[in-house]
Amino acid sequence: MKKTDFMRTWCHGKVRRLGQFWAAAWSWLEQNIQPHTASEAQVLTSRMRLGIILRFNLWAVSIVVAFVFLVSHVYQLQVRRHIEIDSKALGVYRSYRQLPAQRGKIYDSTGSLLACDLATYDILVEPGRFVPRMPEVIELAEHYLQLDRDQLALRFSQAVNHAFPCLVSESADELAVLRLEKEKLPNVTWQKNEPEAENKYSIVFYPAGLDKKGLRDCIERLSVISGVEVQQIEQRATKALGRFREIPLLLNASLESATNFMAAVSV
Repeated sequence: MKKTDFMRTWCHGKVRRLGQFWAAAWSWLEQNIQPHTASEAQVLTSRMRLGIILRFNLWAVSIVVAFVFLVSHVYQLQVRRHIEIDSKALGVYRSYRQLPAQRGKIYDSTGSLLACDLATYDILVEPGRFVPRMPEVIELAEHYLQLDRDQLALRFSQAVNHAFPCLVSESADELAVLRLEKEKLPNVTWQKNEPEAENKYSIVFYPAGLDKKGLRDCIERLSVISGVEVQQIEQRATKALGRFREIPLLLNASLESATNFMAAVSV
């Protein structure tokens, strides 16, 4: 049995039981409180007054119970509708990574979505995923989002090549630095430590701008030159890449421009 069928059956049973209780109480009042003949009217005046009070109380309690039940039922429907809409939106975002950060939903009393005209979207991109198609993504962003091409190219290149460095070693010697200069490994820099470090250098590696094969080769060469184990460098590179998530491409984009841009990028 579906959840909706179960709730409908439960509600019908609840209303039926309330009706049976109300009918039984009304019948008891008619049999025990109301006078049977006109001659008994003067004698049963107090009982009549008591019966009227009890009937009004019964009516009032029935109305309050019905109102509370109705309000609770509508509220539960609205909450379930909100949860259903949010779960669907979250599923779409997790599956297609489209249109994140929705704000400004408007609902009616039953939880139905009325409008999203006030909703805006923050467009975030992962430049590491778009390295092979960087020119196309920049062109699409310029066309649909009216962004400056030169600024986009600068932000992408900075994020890809110099985001979240991975520290390989803090105690490399001059020989290791000379070997790095000779091999010219990509995305690898070094600098001399403080004077009291006695000619020790720090080697920094930027793994975000490399593909898998280039990353593996570079890590192996760094391990040979610096003396640090490959596994340690891989763990540090993985940690750096884990922080290399998304950069904001445009904040508060309109629904139409965001939809068109994401549709064009996903083609």
